[in-house]
Amino acid sequence: DGTNTPIKDSFDSDNVDNYELGAKLTLLDNRLQVNTAVYRIDWEKIPLFVNAPTFGCGVRANAGDARSQGFEIETTYQLNDSVRVSLGGAYTDAELTEAALAVPFSKGDRLPGAPVYSVNFSLQYEFEIKGRASYMRGDYAYVSDYFSVAGVDKSISGGVASGDYGQANISAGII
Repeated sequence: DGTNTPIKDSFDSDNVDNYELGAKLTLLDNRLQVNTAVYRIDWEKIPLFVNAPTFGCGVRANAGDARSQGFEIETTYQLNDSVRVSLGGAYTDAELTEAALAVPFSKGDRLPGAPVYSVNFSLQYEFEIKGRASYMRGDYAYVSDYFSVAGVDKSISGGVASGDYGQANISAGII
């Protein structure tokens, strides 16, 4: 009846080593803030979704080892008492460094959910209305493409492309 059969997880535990070096700086009489970091993540036995189109389903499995490395930068500059500008961005190289046997991935395949780069920009104007602090703000962000399944950018079926979009927002308020 199967009651004495041990239940085994579908994949093994993964292991991550994360290295990061960063700095948070305030310059120009506290008008400029710069936050930056470089990083490297070594990931062993990475659990990824493996699509099995023949059976119409998929499973989570250890797909091999991966490395994610890149840098991030975020800056904010107070132009004057009323105007603040922010600019930021990130670059990420996230790929399989070794593919496990029996998975449809290859060494060098991009990891799912990892855009290569992203950027953002904002401009905020602060003022008073009848003695109340107020602001107007505009933001823009761009995220490059990424995929829902590893290797999809190398013609493996079943993945969904996402990203490769920009988003603009405008807001205003009275505090």
